[in-house]
Amino acid sequence: MILRRHTANHNAIFKNVGIEQRSYPYYDPKTIELDIDGFIATLKSAPERSVFLLHVCAHNPTGVDPTEEQWKAIASVFLAKKHYAFFYSAYQGFTSGELDRDAAAVRYFISSGVPMLVCQVRSGNFYFLVSKRPQMG
Repeated sequence: MILRRHTANHNAIFKNVGIEQRSYPYYDPKTIELDIDGFIATLKSAPERSVFLLHVCAHNPTGVDPTEEQWKAIASVFLAKKHYAFFYSAYQGFTSGELDRDAAAVRYFISSGVPMLVCQVRSGNFYFLVSKRPQMG
């Protein structure tokens, strides 16, 4: 099972290969922030060893990312519930402007021993560069 809160292309990929998906609370439009309470509650109530698809940074489509403290709380529940983190990184460097800083959540999960998979995608970054510098294309 993949628990997700992401874009249509992710949903289609998992559906096409027969992976069950469920949505979880992530963005609260009233506060324009992460719904950390709803997200943590979902992590705690999910069956052990669930897989959660997480954006490393620059969450698409909301643009809202957990803070450093929120990532620590999320990692703690992952460890307690033996969940598996499926990190998707398509926009590394877009949040802070620094590739290294935007990878902090992944590094924290690694140092905490959370089992994970990291998908690094560069097409979004390449598109941004080419669209801003047409002479490269």
